[in-house]
Amino acid sequence: MTAARPAARPGDTADTPEPDIEASGGRAQLLVARDGLKLRIASWQPPGATRDIVLLGGRSEFIEKFLETIGELVQRGFRVWTFDWRGQGLSGRELSDPLKGHIERYETYLDDLDLFLGAVVRRTATGPLIVLANSMGGHIVLRYMHDHPDAFERAVLTAPMFDIMTGFYPAGIARGYAAVACWLGLGDHFIPGGGEWDRATLPFYDNKLTSDHDRFQDEVGWLARRPALAVGGPTYAWVHATFVSIDLCRNPAYVSSIGAPILVVSASDERIVRNDIQVMLSGAMPRCRRIELAGARHEILKETDEIRGRFWNEFDAFVGMQPAPAGSARPRGNAAETGSALSTVRSPA
Repeated sequence: MTAARPAARPGDTADTPEPDIEASGGRAQLLVARDGLKLRIASWQPPGATRDIVLLGGRSEFIEKFLETIGELVQRGFRVWTFDWRGQGLSGRELSDPLKGHIERYETYLDDLDLFLGAVVRRTATGPLIVLANSMGGHIVLRYMHDHPDAFERAVLTAPMFDIMTGFYPAGIARGYAAVACWLGLGDHFIPGGGEWDRATLPFYDNKLTSDHDRFQDEVGWLARRPALAVGGPTYAWVHATFVSIDLCRNPAYVSSIGAPILVVSASDERIVRNDIQVMLSGAMPRCRRIELAGARHEILKETDEIRGRFWNEFDAFVGMQPAPAGSARPRGNAAETGSALSTVRSPA
């Protein structure tokens, strides 16, 4: 008689076959979250790597979307650690409809990140951690660094979601709609216009994400190959939880206690998150430097080679603790103007 398997416990991991991740030199696993939901995690631990970096995506993103970036980090001598946020990629979903982007409270994301770092990353990482986080991931990292000052040695946040644009709806109305819908028990419903859209049908022309056609099509290709990666629009609950979390962290007094070095990389052609709030919060953090990449749209890591090249120049200088290469940026403000120990600059085209 075969002995019964012990029940999975929070923090347990198990390998899961992922040919595309394995072909790139990575290892995929499932991590049991504290509420029992399974998170898909992955790591790249090449021989000779000397540093560790945690890579965190934004809303609706998934690990495969960052394989190019992961390869570039590995070439720089990093062990790379990443995971799909719950409700997207191949992590477990919050609702029975897998296309609904849903969360009740951002503390759940923070709890998942805390477990991932403690149960997986820090068991192997040999030194201080760097974090590279995009959009919603940057927002979550900001909150985590406030709550855990020693979690990361430094952070690079690309187009961080410190606040969001609300399109045709004034922000106050969008906030009110989401709050009332949740109060009425409609939190698990899509917001207006946020249904089960298909990224593969979105035109490249005038998209808000990237000016690089091939990298735009890269995500389309992944979703065509693996439809389970897809997430549609957000629910009222996600929007309400997002505004609640934004209200907490967009207070300059809240972020002023974050003492680790931070590089905020903004996109000049940004149409999803608010650059003005990035300016405000960057100026409130004592060791934050903000740059703005001319010509870039929201997904900086999926931009053109030329824009990404400027990003990597700034990244390399920042994590190497050396000045940026001459000519890579020109001033657009200074420490006295922003209230920050590091200046805001604009990277030219």
